[in-house]
Amino acid sequence: MIKWAVELGEFNISYQSRTAKKAQILVDFMVETSSTSENLEMWMLHVDGSSIINNGGAGILIERPGGIEMEVAVRLSFLTINNKAKYEALILGLELALEAGAQILEVFTDSQLVAMQIEGTYETREKSMGAYLKKTKDLMQKFARCSVRQIPREENGRTDALSKFGASLTGIKDRKVTVMIREHAAISNISETNTVSRKCQWIDEIATYLTEGTLPTDATCARRIKFKAPRFALIGSQLYKRTVEGPLLKCLNDSQAEYVLREIHEGSCRNHSGARSLAQKVTRQGYFWPTLRKDTKEFVQRCEKCQRYASQTHIPAVPMTSISITCPFDQWGIDVLGPFPLARAQKKFVIVAVEYFSKWVEAEAVSKISEREVINFIWKNIVCRFGIPRILISDNGTQFQDRQITSWLQELKVQQNFTVVGHPQANGQTEVTNRIILQHLKSRISSKKIGLRNCQEFCGHTKRPRGQL
Repeated sequence: MIKWAVELGEFNISYQSRTAKKAQILVDFMVETSSTSENLEMWMLHVDGSSIINNGGAGILIERPGGIEMEVAVRLSFLTINNKAKYEALILGLELALEAGAQILEVFTDSQLVAMQIEGTYETREKSMGAYLKKTKDLMQKFARCSVRQIPREENGRTDALSKFGASLTGIKDRKVTVMIREHAAISNISETNTVSRKCQWIDEIATYLTEGTLPTDATCARRIKFKAPRFALIGSQLYKRTVEGPLLKCLNDSQAEYVLREIHEGSCRNHSGARSLAQKVTRQGYFWPTLRKDTKEFVQRCEKCQRYASQTHIPAVPMTSISITCPFDQWGIDVLGPFPLARAQKKFVIVAVEYFSKWVEAEAVSKISEREVINFIWKNIVCRFGIPRILISDNGTQFQDRQITSWLQELKVQQNFTVVGHPQANGQTEVTNRIILQHLKSRISSKKIGLRNCQEFCGHTKRPRGQL
């Protein structure tokens, strides 16, 4: 170094040693790799599998960033069961996503067994299932990040349809098959026309008249709009209907009206009310359109549950007769409904009491129908709230005519009337209330498959032995 410094000194050249580049190169590499991992986007993978007698099918839906989707229907040409078909679909989906370039992948499946085994909650007892699990985890480790999540079957409908389609492809193998969908028959003369919804049209006509003062050229239509316009108010771009009570009702078009009817009739509450009650509820919620009552009637007629479980009146019309009960809360009818599917606290029966004058109904769910339960119900829901009744009508069940409840009612000076065995119509008011309650319960829990025997007994169409529900 000194020798070179002396020789180069006469030329006015200075020697400068080269600095190490290793640290800077490492820093640049870490920055580059970290920024790349942050820019990786999430891929979605939906998988499902199905099996039939001799083969199976797999459905795969890959959602790439940017809204690009790839759907695959696979036929499994070997004998398999449902759980193995779902593993086959998952493994094939992982392989396809890896080949497509996915790095961060979120997998959705409706199989609880597959999701819980991958998570480690369930253990694999069969050797074949253990091999499927091992191969799945090996493929998942090839991604930068991969997770499996279980979703309800309703949210996995597209892949379920693909798996069934793949299972039905018998003898296809390597042949190329073109799938076509024909919307109309070859002999039909259907012309596509652009139409304007009638309900949207009436909103636009009134809104245009209120903002610009213009009317249609048709004299009859113009006169009708001028007559109706003062009953409406335009706030911003939204049209509202004025009411006598004061609140404004929001005017809806076709799709909005259909959504409101469906949500109120069979949404979270699912009360499945009649047409007139449904129209009143729509109005109370603050909505309006001209054909509200007609549309509610047609909507209820199209409802499958309302038509299936609606009560049918077969009794001929008779002249009206005056009732013999002249005092409120003087005469009550009591009966028991059940057994129903188990609810919370093992409750599967309902005790129902109806007041004959005002038609007031008291009902309570109980786990058993012993004498003590009936006494507690009468004391808490009738005596403590409305006073001691004069007459109590019931059937001949042991919970209504045993020694303990009979002596207790005698102490309260309550007269007990029992219906004739095999003729529940003697307690008609209570039976009608039972039928209405049962009708609404069946509309809500029809998936629980309430027995026909219970339905017939509650509606009063069969004989019930003494002391038996």
